[in-house]
Amino acid sequence: MDSLELRSNADIRHLWLRIRDVPRRTEGRTKKQYERYYIGLYLLALAEHHLLSYPLKILEGERPDFTLIWESGDTTGLELTRATDESMQSTMTRAEKVHPHGQAMLAAPFGYVGDQLEEEWCALARKAIRKKVAMLPKYRAESRHDLLVPDDTRMGAGDRRKVVAILAPWVSQLRQKEPRLGKISVVASLDILYDIGRESSIFPFIQWSSSTLDQATEAETFPTETFSERVEHAGRIVAENAIYANKTAGIPVCFIDSRGRLVKQLADGRRFEVRVNEEGKEITVRMLSRG
Repeated sequence: MDSLELRSNADIRHLWLRIRDVPRRTEGRTKKQYERYYIGLYLLALAEHHLLSYPLKILEGERPDFTLIWESGDTTGLELTRATDESMQSTMTRAEKVHPHGQAMLAAPFGYVGDQLEEEWCALARKAIRKKVAMLPKYRAESRHDLLVPDDTRMGAGDRRKVVAILAPWVSQLRQKEPRLGKISVVASLDILYDIGRESSIFPFIQWSSSTLDQATEAETFPTETFSERVEHAGRIVAENAIYANKTAGIPVCFIDSRGRLVKQLADGRRFEVRVNEEGKEITVRMLSRG
């Protein structure tokens, strides 16, 4: 991408459809592909909620990851910082090697009571934000610095409203201490928690993405993305986190493999083809190889 000028919401949609499909970790995904994916999603949400002005120029770089240049001449440094636990990346990579084409069927969070999940997630987010804010003096000077925090944890962010409520007071205090700090937003699955501590808006992906992406004008020649494709795309993100969460807790993972078989994998790596009879009882068909 390097340098890109955007003049309309249609340009934003073109950008998203070009960069939304990225390789898996095991297929050589690069840091820049990861960053482009999230800035594309973020800008798409802002465009659909009429929060962008044009023309808008984007420069790709390092420290910050992106610079947004507005018509006024003001610049915004947009930096990505992941909310993640230490073991997340290695475990997710191993899960992809075992299930390169599988679809997880278990997605329920477990082991948390009350607001415990959201509190734990917010602690990870605060840690990531503090680390990034401490680095701002080393960054190229901009009119302001915005932070985008993708969720990359084993358990997910949980209730978006609770996350906003927990983070908002802390972010407000942080912004008072660091005047160069602008908007702090979160990407939870594909939902955008925008400008926490000020506007504190929640943009659920399925709601806002379904209104206009299917409506290509005569001037737009790019292939449209159907609602079902968006649901599938969102489901893949949830599925990855579900696989990790269940494996971490020692809970079996069920998925449909590339041959259409219902497969159950135990925490020790053993895999079985299973079926469910009319009474809802699980029946083991055979043990499968680990390859």
